[in-house]
Order: sequence, then C-alpha cells, then structure tokens
Amino acid sequence: MKFIFWNCIGLGSPKTVRELRDLVSHNKPLCIFLMEVKIAHSRVDAIRYHQGFQSLFHVDNVNNGGGLALLWRENLQVHFLSFSYSHIDVAIKCEGFDQWRLT
Repeated sequence: MKFIFWNCIGLGSPKTVRELRDLVSHNKPLCIFLMEVKIAHSRVDAIRYHQGFQSLFHVDNVNNGGGLALLWRENLQVHFLSFSYSHIDVAIKCEGFDQWRLT
C-alpha cells in the first residue's frame, strides 16, 4: 500500500504537473495528499482524472497560499472526520489492512 505526501507549492505549473505524473507513474500509489496546491477545485479534479484516481477531496486555498487535496483510488474506503483550510483528518481502510488515521 503506497501513499504520496507532497508539498507541491502550486499545481499551476506544467512542470509540477509533469513531476506529479512521473511520481504517480513510477510509484502507483493508492492515495496522494497534496499541500499548497494553490489552484481551483476544477483544475485539481482534472488532474485527478488524468492521473487515474477515482475520488478527490479538495480544500480551497486562502488568498495566495494553501490549498489541500486528497486523491484516492476506488479500493480505499475513506471516512472524513474533519477538515479546515489547514488540515484534512480521515480514517482509511483497505482490504487486508487495519483501519488507520491520516491527519
């Protein structure tokens, strides 16, 4: 079970999107948590689609900074506990593994 956690400092740059594509292609993670995405939900959703993830939870950025995104594949069960502009708190369950918490 692989996860990627990345402070991408903005997904608006084509170079950053290529780096994400390469990370996903090489590691084949079940879930990605991105910090400092700095782009609108529709653009993060397009990235989700092109990277082959089925689900997305996005927290908008505030002013010129921040923004969080959690993308996951269909074989994960993700239960949201709480979120704010600075955190996402979820319980994650994958077949064959105990449930665990990601904050």
